[in-house]
Amino acid sequence: CFVRRFLMPLHAASADFNLQTLTAGRVDVGCRSVTAALFRSESYRRNTEIRLTFCEAAAGDAADAGCTAVLTGGLLRGLRPDEQSVAARLQLALKHKHLDIAVD
Repeated sequence: CFVRRFLMPLHAASADFNLQTLTAGRVDVGCRSVTAALFRSESYRRNTEIRLTFCEAAAGDAADAGCTAVLTGGLLRGLRPDEQSVAARLQLALKHKHLDIAVD
């Protein structure tokens, strides 16, 4: 079976986003893309990988520019298919190393 790979550049999004204002930088679109790519009716699509690239640097921090989160369906556990849950898991992975979401 072939692997589906998606790349979602979030040009206006910073890796240091706020969970209360997901529409700022359009992080909500990235979360919806994760849900559409990885979820099917009862489980994850195990042969799918989606990369969210946060292109905008945080205020005064050029090191965050170009940060990429890689979500692989075969490695994810316990992720719910709503925007807030996906955003919370992304934020956790971007701030700290998380086992099922790789950060490049």
